[in-house]
Amino acid sequence: MNSVRFSYKLYFLFIAPAILFHAMPRAAFAAPAVSISLPSVPERVEPNTPFAITVQYQMDLWKEGLRGRVFLEMRNADTSDLISLQHLDNNRTGYQGPEGSVQFTCSVADAYERIYFIAYISPIEFNPYVIAEILKYPRDGSYPYEWAGNGVTHDIKYLGTTIITDNQAGNACYCSGITYQVFMDAWENYNAAKGVNPASIWGITAAQMKTFRLIWYIALGRDSYPGPAKAMTDYKCGYQITDWDHARQGDFVQIWRLGVQDSGHSVIFDKWIRNKSGEKTSIRYWSTQTSTNGINYNSEKYSNLKLEETTISRAIKPPDDDDWKNRYADISTQSAPTRVGGALVSGCALTFY
Repeated sequence: MNSVRFSYKLYFLFIAPAILFHAMPRAAFAAPAVSISLPSVPERVEPNTPFAITVQYQMDLWKEGLRGRVFLEMRNADTSDLISLQHLDNNRTGYQGPEGSVQFTCSVADAYERIYFIAYISPIEFNPYVIAEILKYPRDGSYPYEWAGNGVTHDIKYLGTTIITDNQAGNACYCSGITYQVFMDAWENYNAAKGVNPASIWGITAAQMKTFRLIWYIALGRDSYPGPAKAMTDYKCGYQITDWDHARQGDFVQIWRLGVQDSGHSVIFDKWIRNKSGEKTSIRYWSTQTSTNGINYNSEKYSNLKLEETTISRAIKPPDDDDWKNRYADISTQSAPTRVGGALVSGCALTFY
């Protein structure tokens, strides 16, 4: 059996496409340590017969509140051409560590004589695309706050269906409308850049998106109070952040305040403001509000938050062509390929014709 191991450390937590990041601020977080191995790759497999490949990992993504997706490529050892690509992401919740393993089921046609495998782990977070979207908005009062209408500045369409219309004058908007608009526009631009057609969000139907929007807007009663967190977890396109120290720029926050019943605010997280002891004193976010004359960054005291009801959530992206270059770690068996068919005698491979 072939046993191969490689350890790799990232210096950036989000290495998004250069077109998104050329002017994007980066948060200062520690780089996660990720180690990946292929402990039991067979020396020979039978053609057209399923076999298992196990990928083991050790990683501290959990320390930073990050999650990863595991990929396995099978390639032709003679040409390096890709034969198959699979991924596992724990039912869209990702893997965090500290250690574990996943198993892939593979099969290869008899057209190949030798194959090798490449395994790697990549980020699943959608935050870079959210951040890129909010940076497009001016913060000069030209997108004023107005608690009226639907809260968006343009019609939102999804899969050919109008989900919600812009029924306010000019660029007036309110909080749940503008955060939903950012979410939808970020996905529209992502799908366009990746050539996704039909341009869905994780397979959500147009009918489901109408309900998704109502949950985001807290329009379905008390059960929808988590807002974006409930919408994204219900439809498996994101997850809730339970350790608030792991909140990151581009996360969605549904604020509920102490003292005033049903006083809430839908915002996009920027950072925590802390005192000299490292304790949270305020939350800084992006949204639209009267105090900033519309879209801008704003802050609120941490002590004013209703902690048991306020939620923080994060969107996740599907597998795409950036996963390889953004990988946390990778491992290859190219130097010790697996033979397809034939027989092994005294450590040598014999091929029968």
